[in-house]
Amino acid sequence: MFSTDALVGHALVNRWRQPVILASTEGDVLRLNGAAERLLQTTMMVRTNNRKVTLPAPFQQRFLEDCATTEAHLRVASADVHADAARYRVMRIQDSTSPFPQDTLYAFYNLIAPGEVSAVFGLRAIVMLIFYHPPSAPPVDEDLLAAAFDLTPAECRVAHFLAEGMSPKEIATRIGVQHDTVRKQLQAIYQKTATNRQPDLVRLLLHLPGNGGGQ
Repeated sequence: MFSTDALVGHALVNRWRQPVILASTEGDVLRLNGAAERLLQTTMMVRTNNRKVTLPAPFQQRFLEDCATTEAHLRVASADVHADAARYRVMRIQDSTSPFPQDTLYAFYNLIAPGEVSAVFGLRAIVMLIFYHPPSAPPVDEDLLAAAFDLTPAECRVAHFLAEGMSPKEIATRIGVQHDTVRKQLQAIYQKTATNRQPDLVRLLLHLPGNGGGQ
């Protein structure tokens, strides 16, 4: 059972579209997925120096202090304490040296504890960090769209740009077609994906599983 849990957990982390780093409460990297490896190549706001998660100075200290405090509290076998550890914290990190004034990295993290056995046997909690970096956010997997919903290449392209935040008029301009053409393609996408409104479609697109490979 342990091997199965480990295998499934490893596969799920690797398949996440979001960059994920699993670390000890001291910041030692235990595992990172492909999306996290690509993130490390696109921003200096998070690094893994000597197999340690490294954030800009004020955020690094805040992160490590919060992890240490939360783990200390976990020694008390309390449901409230474990619920607090599982709650996501967020850090909004901006790079003052970046040429892009709006270059921001969002780091969400929580502690995963082994439950009541943590207090009895002294098992350590681990930290799960999930990152969102708008300039390098993963695109919609068009191959998955085609396979799951039988979308045409043109419809996949419209869905891709829609998930990127473009309006139908902007999409029409981008791909060089009439606005009415994009509207008709959107109607076909709605029908094939069983959605009725643009917000519902975007929500579906943003929650599709990743392909687990490079983009």
